[in-house]
Amino acid sequence: MLIERLATENNGWGYQRIQGELLKPGYRVSASTIRRVPKALKIPPAPQRNTDTTWRQFLRTQAATMLAADFFHVDCAVTLQL
Repeated sequence: MLIERLATENNGWGYQRIQGELLKPGYRVSASTIRRVPKALKIPPAPQRNTDTTWRQFLRTQAATMLAADFFHVDCAVTLQL
């Protein structure tokens, strides 16, 4: 469900922000519905959502960028030697 995805992926967004973001693609949803859906799914309100990222989660999200940076560095070093 789109409301669930917006609430879980954006920890700082409150109900009004989610309602505003849903209006952009044309979804008209009442604020009470947006309050009801996360409550039914046991997702806490915005200030109480978990915003801590574990070290393992951080490394997983950054792994592709770190590898790309390492390969870029090797390519530059080879290019500068020629």
